[in-house]
Amino acid sequence: NDHCVQGDLGSMFPESLIRKHSDIIVETGLDPQGDSLGVIRDTNSHILEFLNEAGISTVCFAGLAFDIHVKESAVQARDFPRVVVIKDACKCLREPPEQVQSYLFKQRVEVLDSKNLPTYYAKHTALNGTEVQDDSELA
Repeated sequence: NDHCVQGDLGSMFPESLIRKHSDIIVETGLDPQGDSLGVIRDTNSHILEFLNEAGISTVCFAGLAFDIHVKESAVQARDFPRVVVIKDACKCLREPPEQVQSYLFKQRVEVLDSKNLPTYYAKHTALNGTEVQDDSELA
């Protein structure tokens, strides 16, 4: 795509980013004939199937273009059990963040600030590691 600069310093991960050997990096926007705006349909990685098989129940999205790529990726993943966009780890290019958040809410995508992630995770995970189906189980 014309708006992506592959191999440029801006496309690299910062040295301060903590990465694990188990991290999965999915590159998008590599097809000069056109790509989807979201990571789910843009790749042949079958990433959601992989995450389901691994027992992952929450997918979080963050990054540039909250109003474009992040939004589209989250909407493409909305059939996953839980989809979250980390709002304070995103930046809009064109639309106001409130407008994007409202749209995502209508698409069944949760939008949270990073400081709320531990509480969100605790709410959706029981002490024994099984899924919590409703808040009443967290007494």
